[in-house]
Amino acid sequence: MIGSRSLAYCRLAARELLGKQIMQCTKIICAAVVAFALTGVAAPAMAQVSSTIPVTLTGADPVAAGYHFDEGQPCNVHTGLGGNRAYQTKTVNVAATGTYTLSDQGPGDIGFALYTGSFDPLNPTVGCVASTDGAINISLTSGNYTLVQMAWSNGALGNFSSGFNGPGAVTTVAAAAIPTLSEWAMILFGTILAGGAALYVQRRRLPA
Repeated sequence: MIGSRSLAYCRLAARELLGKQIMQCTKIICAAVVAFALTGVAAPAMAQVSSTIPVTLTGADPVAAGYHFDEGQPCNVHTGLGGNRAYQTKTVNVAATGTYTLSDQGPGDIGFALYTGSFDPLNPTVGCVASTDGAINISLTSGNYTLVQMAWSNGALGNFSSGFNGPGAVTTVAAAAIPTLSEWAMILFGTILAGGAALYVQRRRLPA
């Protein structure tokens, strides 16, 4: 049988050995953490989101007389041109603040611009953030903008598209629905009905 002293010695030796192993592991882990910190590893780059907003310009669209959009910030309106250029406006939402690349995505040549407010075709530089007929990098704050997509050439019609590449999606905002005549009639009927009911209740409360 193993004596009590031998057993105690074995236990002590085991504890010392285990303690050395733990200390060795701790040193290795600390060294690895310090080495990783000293390498100055940069944070991973934010993923880029590509968005495309198409447009089909037709003869029924409004036209801008004598100018088109070129590349520039805050805006580059090339005036003194002949002819008319069809355009459409849309409200778009920029999801995240950051740097975006705006580019003409084809298939036809188009110039387009972003505005902080509404677009006035007689004063195309007012409120304009940036414009391009090719590609341009600009800084945008998240929120809504007015997008103006305009044919680059006189009388050009057809399919075009505007591209956005940046930290967030750029999407169109649906216009508020305008009530139809039948819906207006229902609203008016409901208002008259509510007013009649209120008048009836008030008369019943009056003393006889």
